[in-house]
Amino acid sequence: MKQLILSAALMMTLSMPVFAQKSETPSDVIASFEQKFPNTQKVEWAFDEEDNLWEAEHVFNHTEYTSAFTPTGEWVETEKELKRKDLPQAVLTTLKSEFDDFDIEEVVWIETPEGTFYEVELEQEENGREATLELTLTPEGTVVKKESGDDEEDDE
Repeated sequence: MKQLILSAALMMTLSMPVFAQKSETPSDVIASFEQKFPNTQKVEWAFDEEDNLWEAEHVFNHTEYTSAFTPTGEWVETEKELKRKDLPQAVLTTLKSEFDDFDIEEVVWIETPEGTFYEVELEQEENGREATLELTLTPEGTVVKKESGDDEEDDE
């Protein structure tokens, strides 16, 4: 049931950006995308007004990705959903040793100009209340960002 609710929430979130035709997407954005992802397929563009980014949902090697670009064409990030089993062992070790009382709800691989990261959404039910924790970890298992509820805590 939780998975169904999360899937519905994710679909609603992804549908929130204003969708645009390729012809409305700035040529600099398209050129940057095509240079970075020359063999990609099934591209759908959307403009995320809240973040002021152009987002391309695309397929490469049978895997769905979302890539974000500034209006001037600068690549910001690329992400894809993963399964728990696809996390690096160092990340799994950190989750087991430091967050063992939480359940893994969602895993996202993120590539940015600064490097590769794993965003992991964790949930814990205690005394009838549900707590959510979102972590960003390096492939070596170092937590670089931790968000809990409305609070944000950077561990860099």
